[in-house]
Amino acid sequence: NADNLVYGKYTYVESDAPEGYQRDDTVYDFSIEEDGQTVRHTREDIRIPGSIAVFKTDASGNPLSGVTYELDYSTDGGRTWKPVYGRSGDDVTEGGCTSSGLSNGQLITSQDGVAKFEGLRADGRIQYKLTETATRSGYSLLKDPVYKGTLPVDGDSDPIYEITFTVRESVITGLPTTGSRSFAV
Repeated sequence: NADNLVYGKYTYVESDAPEGYQRDDTVYDFSIEEDGQTVRHTREDIRIPGSIAVFKTDASGNPLSGVTYELDYSTDGGRTWKPVYGRSGDDVTEGGCTSSGLSNGQLITSQDGVAKFEGLRADGRIQYKLTETATRSGYSLLKDPVYKGTLPVDGDSDPIYEITFTVRESVITGLPTTGSRSFAV
């Protein structure tokens, strides 16, 4: 709000954004050309999108491609879960995700071992659950979700909107054949 401005040209810029929204640093122009003139400009704030990434490695720490992860979301405290869906644009909707290659809420790790779910709504209310749903032959599938929680995550001083998990895989090994049907534990 600015009252009692004299005739002339002016500019304004957003100095602070509400928590969870991006600050608009665009400089906007306006003019006062007559007494008592009221100028109203309405701008829509854009939410800060969040992301959840997983970096999958083998037991030696080398990237592991071809592993499938599913990201589900819940708006009712975790009673029901739905897979995230593809979206585009700046409207950060509940359950929307801007990652290319997304299919039925799933991404497959690339050659660098990464699957990154981007453009997620981060309002502290929506819960996310990241689960490994398929792995490469010879490797074991994770039993528990990699992550179950909200975005943003509380940081030391500021909220964290982008989180990454490193998952180290172990190779399934069989017991050596010794000619006996039992083994000592």
